[in-house]
Amino acid sequence: MIEKLRHMVASALDDGGARGLLAKAARRARRLVAYQSAQSIWFYRTLKNPVKPVQPGMDVEMVFLAGDKSRLIAWLKANSLSFPWIYIEREVESAAANGHIFGCVCRGDGIAGYVKIGVGPTYIHDFGRTIRFPSGVAFIYDTFVAPEYRGKHIGLYAVSEALSHLKRAGFKGVWCHIEEWNSSSLKTFMRAGFAEASRIRFMRVLGLPLYIRGAGRPMMKLEPFLEPPGATSYDKGQ
Repeated sequence: MIEKLRHMVASALDDGGARGLLAKAARRARRLVAYQSAQSIWFYRTLKNPVKPVQPGMDVEMVFLAGDKSRLIAWLKANSLSFPWIYIEREVESAAANGHIFGCVCRGDGIAGYVKIGVGPTYIHDFGRTIRFPSGVAFIYDTFVAPEYRGKHIGLYAVSEALSHLKRAGFKGVWCHIEEWNSSSLKTFMRAGFAEASRIRFMRVLGLPLYIRGAGRPMMKLEPFLEPPGATSYDKGQ
């Protein structure tokens, strides 16, 4: 520890003297005291309304994997060097333990894209923790289309097929969350009938997670925000 501190001091002095050392110390203190992720927009889609079918711009087939997900997981691992976020080990473990549904967009023997659907407890990598969704409500936590298949409505097709699958399975609604910069996903989900429900900021202060919706007070759990907005007896499964 002492050697590490000595190295940090020497490095900072080399980079900019005492001022550089103080700046490095301040940045390190901020990381220890608080970490704030990008604000995300949370969308909800009731399954009471009809799901409009989408015709993709090429010949593909949607296959849902509720049990053995090994084919898609192998593909995620193989492509994770180019797209690191598509394979998160804890996310895959959570999916296996909690019976999540992976929708695989297949083209011949290849994979064009996917959609990951959480049911019940779901590990959310952005927060580094598992979130429990209400009974009868699913959560789409990741969608992806391989670059060579983009621009052919594959993403919208995958989301539409996922909604139809969940509706047939008896789910009443679906959540998703998208960061503000992701204009492509925002457009896709809104076209699929999702409506903005709230904007939630995530912070970690002294190791404790905090969630802030709009201008409201911080909450230590996300779950109170996840009741379907304007819920009817249908959304509550009554």
